[in-house]
Amino acid sequence: MDPRAWTEGGGDRGRAARLGVGLGGGVVAMAAMLTFMKLAGAGGGQAWVQSEPEVVLVDLAKTPEEEPPEEAETPEEPGPRAAGPVMPRLVVPKEIPKDHVKETDAKPAESGEGQGDPYANAGGGGQGRGTAAPKPAPAPEPKPAPAPKAVSQTPEKKKVFRAGEVAVEPAPQSRPYPAYPAAARSAGIEGVVVVRYVITESGATAAVKAVRGPAELLAACEAAVRSWTFTPARDAAGQAVPVVKFARFPFKIKT
Repeated sequence: MDPRAWTEGGGDRGRAARLGVGLGGGVVAMAAMLTFMKLAGAGGGQAWVQSEPEVVLVDLAKTPEEEPPEEAETPEEPGPRAAGPVMPRLVVPKEIPKDHVKETDAKPAESGEGQGDPYANAGGGGQGRGTAAPKPAPAPEPKPAPAPKAVSQTPEKKKVFRAGEVAVEPAPQSRPYPAYPAAARSAGIEGVVVVRYVITESGATAAVKAVRGPAELLAACEAAVRSWTFTPARDAAGQAVPVVKFARFPFKIKT
């Protein structure tokens, strides 16, 4: 646009057209904005109304309801009591007698009447019969104490070692040979007798028994072994220990 057209008094022919177009565009834009704002406001209000929770109105009772009355417990009627002894009615004498009453021997009561306390079983003013007090339970008898166990008198058996199980073997001190029995010699009896015996911790022999040989020769061999003495055997700790041994005696008649 030429600025001289304003100063020189000449009019701009396109100026009115441009102003009209600008004014119309502004009006249209303003109307469109108002319409959009109206629609947006209507939609937001509808969404807000839909999002509100439903409110339920409850009519409150003006007067509170009465609580149900509690059922009264009916007391049980007591059963009839058995008839008890009737208490005699006391009568106050109006005049005092001047004559003295003579004492007489009382007669024994018949069929158990008048014996004991007549009011022992009375209860409730002469109505019904009271319950007698329970008798105390008898004290339990003390249990006899258990008899003490008998202590075994059997001596404890000691371990008897065999030859080769001890550190030091027993050494003989006195060991006589058995004599040939005369009856067996004259009968021509020969054979070998084996005797089992134990050398004790003191060195004496014990548990002597012939285990093999002719019967006529056994007694002589056992008597000889019972007289034997030894130095006792000892274990690794140096303690004297019993050890079992076997003796062999051959008998043969020389010709």
